[in-house]
Amino acid sequence: SYSLDAGIASILKPVNSSTTCVNTVTPSVVLTNGGSTTLTTAKILYKMDAAATQTLNWTGSLAAGANATVTLNAFAGLTASAHTFSVWVTAPNGGTDQGSANNSQSSTFNVIAGSTGSALPFFEGFETATFPPANWLVINSNTLDPAIVWARVSNGTGIPVTPVSTACASLDNYSSTTNIAGQINALRTPALSFVGATSSLNVRFDVSHKQYDATTSDSMNVYISTDCGGSWTKLYGKGDNTMPTLATVTGTTGPVAYTPTANNQWRRDSVSLAAYVGQASVYLKFESVSGWGNFLYLDNINVKYNPTATGISEQLNPTDVLVYPNPANDVINIDLKSVSLENTTIEMYDAIGKLVMNQKLSSVNSVVSIADLSKGIYTIRIIANGQQLVKRIIKD
Repeated sequence: SYSLDAGIASILKPVNSSTTCVNTVTPSVVLTNGGSTTLTTAKILYKMDAAATQTLNWTGSLAAGANATVTLNAFAGLTASAHTFSVWVTAPNGGTDQGSANNSQSSTFNVIAGSTGSALPFFEGFETATFPPANWLVINSNTLDPAIVWARVSNGTGIPVTPVSTACASLDNYSSTTNIAGQINALRTPALSFVGATSSLNVRFDVSHKQYDATTSDSMNVYISTDCGGSWTKLYGKGDNTMPTLATVTGTTGPVAYTPTANNQWRRDSVSLAAYVGQASVYLKFESVSGWGNFLYLDNINVKYNPTATGISEQLNPTDVLVYPNPANDVINIDLKSVSLENTTIEMYDAIGKLVMNQKLSSVNSVVSIADLSKGIYTIRIIANGQQLVKRIIKD
């Protein structure tokens, strides 16, 4: 082992070969100590393309074999083209680096012109024969069976009647003779503009699924991107063997493919987009992760907001639902005093508006675990039959 060896283990941002429409990049790198002496100082030099080299005089205490993430100065106003970010490290503890092989790294990435986002409201019910719909994109990864892709299916029964629907999107996790567990198939929306939206902004969609057996686990996730697909943030996730559950029908089908045959076999889910109000070009991505289980159906994707609202409207009477105790520790009780259980869901948001829970209530007197949540103030949104109520609790 060298006594002095400071290196750049990796570049976290910008990610190599990535694409973004954000023309400001804040690089971050991983500094590593490959020597046997604690690293306390080093010079990190870096540049974008052929611009002047910048220097960060790093100080700290990095034990042998340890590493640290270092954030560097931002580069703004990047042109829509390919760019190369370069970084290297010298002078560990003011001396000579005895292991030069790990001193430098570079990352090439592309800045593209962002698409103009379509104004809201946005709705897609997959009613037209063209699939994917105009300006939508099919994204497949970890492909084990290329024949398994999102497709449009017509169905006279089982499609939600509000709005009237005669077709939907479907992903066949069932029919392949190849084990496709882990295959990812996604549908990406056109670019959407959230400029002028209020904090009531949300995406609603209908989903239908039934588990194949007790061991298979299909799942669906919803992601958002504000940099033209360069990076994605997960907003929603449900799976067969996780909570909240993806299945909209109890039980399993065994060797039989699932097809919805009644409106009550669908569930309408909602995800808040309040944290992204003001973004001019946003993509949503609906992703199926196969467990080689059963068919998944998706319909009536609706992105909208209340133009006159300054927040989420309270339409239910506050006495219709009780949420207690408050403050709470590990669980909260939700009592539906004057509200029908059918299709009643709750969403919980943290103090910065991030969705941390989304689930359908299973009882008029439900006990909901919050043990995994950090201490703080949370907003609970109860949605029932097109009406909603907002309450706030404190997690001790």
